[in-house]
Amino acid sequence: MYQEELNAGDRKRLISLSRMAVANFNAGDWKTLGAHTGQMKLITGHDRLLRSLSFSDPDYSGNAHAVLFKLVELDYANLQIIADYIANLHGEEGENVDGSGPITVDHLHPERFRGA
Repeated sequence: MYQEELNAGDRKRLISLSRMAVANFNAGDWKTLGAHTGQMKLITGHDRLLRSLSFSDPDYSGNAHAVLFKLVELDYANLQIIADYIANLHGEEGENVDGSGPITVDHLHPERFRGA
C-alpha cells in the first residue's frame, strides 16, 4: 500500500508518462497496463476512463492522469512498471529540452540501412 508522498521528480515523471499515455494509449493498452500492475479492476472499473477514451471526451486526459496516479498511490513499484510499459510500446520516455512535454526516442539501428 502507499507509504509516502511522491517527490517532485516522481510527480514530474508521472505527469510526463500520463501525457504519453493520453497521446498514445488505446483501450487494449490500458487493459494490458492493468494486467501488468495487477490492477485490472481499477482500469476497467473506473467510471470514465475507457468510456471517455472511446468517445474522445474532453475529460479523458484528467481520467488518465487520475488512474495513473492512483496506480502509483496503490503501489510505488507501479511507477517503474508504467514507465517500462510505455517505453516498450512507444520508445524511451523523455522530456522536450524546453520542458514542454514528453517525447519518445526511437533508436536507429545501423543494420536497417545496410544494403539499401
